[in-house]
Amino acid sequence: MKKTISVFFDTNILESRDSDSLLSFSELKIPKTPFYDVIRCIDEFGLWESVELLIPDMVVMELKHHLNKEYKNKITQMQKAIQQYQERLGSLAEIDCTINTSCDDYSEYVNSLFEDFFATARNHSRIIESKKDSTTMKRLIEKATKTEAPFSMAGGNGKKYTDAGFKDAVIYETIVEYISNNDTIGILFTQDKDYGVAVDTFNLISVKHDNKEKAFEEFKQIIKTHFNILEQDDFEAKLKDTYIKSRILEEAGLRFDDYNFIKIIPGTYRSDEETIYADIVVRINNDKLIIHVEYNRIANEIAAEYMDQYEE
Repeated sequence: MKKTISVFFDTNILESRDSDSLLSFSELKIPKTPFYDVIRCIDEFGLWESVELLIPDMVVMELKHHLNKEYKNKITQMQKAIQQYQERLGSLAEIDCTINTSCDDYSEYVNSLFEDFFATARNHSRIIESKKDSTTMKRLIEKATKTEAPFSMAGGNGKKYTDAGFKDAVIYETIVEYISNNDTIGILFTQDKDYGVAVDTFNLISVKHDNKEKAFEEFKQIIKTHFNILEQDDFEAKLKDTYIKSRILEEAGLRFDDYNFIKIIPGTYRSDEETIYADIVVRINNDKLIIHVEYNRIANEIAAEYMDQYEE
């Protein structure tokens, strides 16, 4: 039985920012790529019994902190801007703005946003708690003092500090402990580069601002390889392999050395847990032939049967 896969998301993956400012204070907006693309992919492959989405509590705490901090800053900036415009315009204008939610009330509102997020079935996500016992904290402090990954040197006011990666270290330790205790394979989406070397069962997927789709495709390939999934494009590529070609011709009882693959007849491609079924059109010499193919992905075996001449 295949190991389950646990997918984790870093703070910078779940946070929507526009021009270095939080995009929305009134609702929790999560970027489509990669988060909701991952959900769509697992939906399409029907893998919810084998794949789970997990968000470390440190990530949730940081997201909440950023929202609260930015809300307070934006309210202050707005109030200063209103005062400045009022002073410049004087009696020419009357500017009035009512803030319905205080900073204290907003903190509670943020908590409700996250409660709704995790309660919403379509998000398929749950929080995992980081260990905060003395042994774990001691290990993190030792890493910080020795500047071991994910801790790194960070400059500030002419000095250098070695605790810049504490948050990342907690996330790292949380993930490694979880996948170890649950015998699962971990995948972490992140924009950070300071996590150090991943363990054998822990995949780091680097997400770049200008090419998030590449990160998603990397995730999709890990999923497809692990669960032995072949999409139609993948199967079509296999049909051009020299060994597969010879097996198809042999199984179909056709005495030729080779064929040119043309296409899969629309509507004939389907698959179950082990086998792919399709009617394909091939060109042998000047003839176009229809061959029914059954490919067992587990055993890597081909069965084929000649069907008929293909008519355009």
